[in-house]
Amino acid sequence: MDFLSEAHYHLKGVSILGLYIVNGLLFGTIVMIVGVCKIILSQERFHPWFSKIFTYICYLWTGITKWINALNREIIWDLELPEGLDHRKSYLVIANHQTWTDIFVLFASLNYKIPAPRFFIKPPKKWNPVFRALCWHLDFPVVQRYSKELLERYPELKGKDIETTRHFCEKFKKIPFSIINFIEGTRFTVTKHQNQASPFEHLLSP
Repeated sequence: MDFLSEAHYHLKGVSILGLYIVNGLLFGTIVMIVGVCKIILSQERFHPWFSKIFTYICYLWTGITKWINALNREIIWDLELPEGLDHRKSYLVIANHQTWTDIFVLFASLNYKIPAPRFFIKPPKKWNPVFRALCWHLDFPVVQRYSKELLERYPELKGKDIETTRHFCEKFKKIPFSIINFIEGTRFTVTKHQNQASPFEHLLSP
C-alpha cells in the first residue's frame, strides 16, 4: 500500500510538472508568434491592440496556471482587495519581494481585476534570447542596477532608469496598464535585513 501511495505521488508530480511545461511552452509560443506580428506592424497606432492581446494572453496563462496549482494541492487564498478594481483603468502595484512565488501570487490574485501587470526587470542574460524576446514583446521595462562605485566612475549613467521609466509611462499613457514595483529593490534575506539595519521587522528599506 505504501508503495502504491508513493508511486501515485510520483506520478502526480511528474504529471503536474508536465502540465506546467506544456502551459509555458504553449503560451510562450503564442507570445512569440504575436510578437512577430508586432514587429511587422510596428506602427504606433497598432500598439494598443497588441497590448490588449498580450493582456488577455497573460489572463489565460495565469488562469490555467492557477488551475494546475489547484490540481497539485489545495491553496487557500486570503485576500483583502480594494473595491472597484477595473481592468479598464491603470494601476501602480507596490509589493514586497521574498521569492519568485510572489510574482505568481500577484498575477493570480489580480487576474481579470486589473490589466495584466508588468514589472521592472534586470536585463535578461545574453544567453537567454527567448526570455529576452518575451520581455520585449510583453513590454516589460528593463532597468539596470548601477552600484555607487560605478556611478562615481561614470556619472552619465545616473538617471538612466528614470529615463527608461518615463519612456515606458509615455508609451502607455493612453492605454490601461498595471506596473508592479518591488520597492525593496531585491529579495528579502536575513543578511540583507541586518546589513541595512532596516527599521521594519519583515521588510527591507525601500
